[in-house]
Amino acid sequence: RKTQLGSLVDRISRVFVPIVIVIAIGTFLVWTMLGASADFAVSAAIAVLVIACPCALGIAVPMSLVVATGLGTKKSLVIRNPDSLRLAAKVSRVIFDKTGTLTDGQLRVVNSRGLGGVGTATMLAYAAAVEHGSNHPVSKAISKLSSQFTATEVSEQAGVGLTGQVDGKWVSVERPGSYENQQELDEALANAGPNTLVVVAWEGWAHGLIELSDDIREGAQYAVNGLQSMGIEVELLSGDHPARVEVIAQQLGITNFRGGVTPEQKLDLLHSAEQVSAMVGDGINDVAALARADIGIAMGSGAHAAQAASAITILDDNPRNVAYALSLAKRTHRNIWQNLGWAFGYNLVLIPVAALGLLNPMLAGAAMAFSSVSVVVNSQRLKWQDIQVHKGVAK
Repeated sequence: RKTQLGSLVDRISRVFVPIVIVIAIGTFLVWTMLGASADFAVSAAIAVLVIACPCALGIAVPMSLVVATGLGTKKSLVIRNPDSLRLAAKVSRVIFDKTGTLTDGQLRVVNSRGLGGVGTATMLAYAAAVEHGSNHPVSKAISKLSSQFTATEVSEQAGVGLTGQVDGKWVSVERPGSYENQQELDEALANAGPNTLVVVAWEGWAHGLIELSDDIREGAQYAVNGLQSMGIEVELLSGDHPARVEVIAQQLGITNFRGGVTPEQKLDLLHSAEQVSAMVGDGINDVAALARADIGIAMGSGAHAAQAASAITILDDNPRNVAYALSLAKRTHRNIWQNLGWAFGYNLVLIPVAALGLLNPMLAGAAMAFSSVSVVVNSQRLKWQDIQVHKGVAK
């Protein structure tokens, strides 16, 4: 599929080519009427056609994109839609999910408590049975716990949790909600640490509270600092417990954050945004937001659906590549316009020169070739700029 800039070049070419043909014919007729020899008139007309060959114009966009996607591949970036680089160059706000994006997603159970007259061991065994088989980071951590039970008819609701039948009961492992023993749960929540909190419930009662924690991913601080240094606003939106989200945000220096956000609320926030926004996530819960954002960026270890909904995938899961991807997009977009400016400027200057009979066809051909070479060389400058970015010389 052609990029929008590529389509723009095609539309311009459909007008440009007929105009050049008219100019060539006019050049021949004018020189003939002025009494020039037929050889001279034909030579001038041919020079106009040769000098106006839209080769440089045709490679201006794809050449930059080829170099950019190659550089992205070396940094473990898969750019599915080249036109996404055009939008990414305009991004002024990046929204991060937390678990598996800024944190490593390797959750572990750090505390647990039985509620509603149920022992902790039984509650954990029920929870492990329900969570078995799910790829969500919370599920993976809880399912590692031993269980003598097997859950059936398990279903998952994005942004809420899982429900399954265990030992004759419909057991839910979910984000905190409203229950018959709400006061008891509220006291447990108040005494919990700033961790990811999951409630295990059945028959309308909260029968357990599980606390989980993970570590900030290597490169997360660099990603936040890099984006902020580019003048890009950084936000953290997560369905996790607000206290845990606040801790992570403070550690990374993110001032705009919000916890307990449902997938639907993320969509609403993206829909109401007036800025060009990028969404960075990795899970099923993020799919709708990744698809709705101007630019969706998924982690390579995340859900396949999240990757499919995104324009860019970071294969090595390093969040610092978010800043690199947007920097590359800005440099590529600038490079494309430089190429187009050179290609158009070359024609605007030299077509009149050729029409005046100051270029023979051989010189016109050499000049045309030089223009194409110049576009290629300018596109290769992206590689040099990339080296400077790594050295911290350029942004």
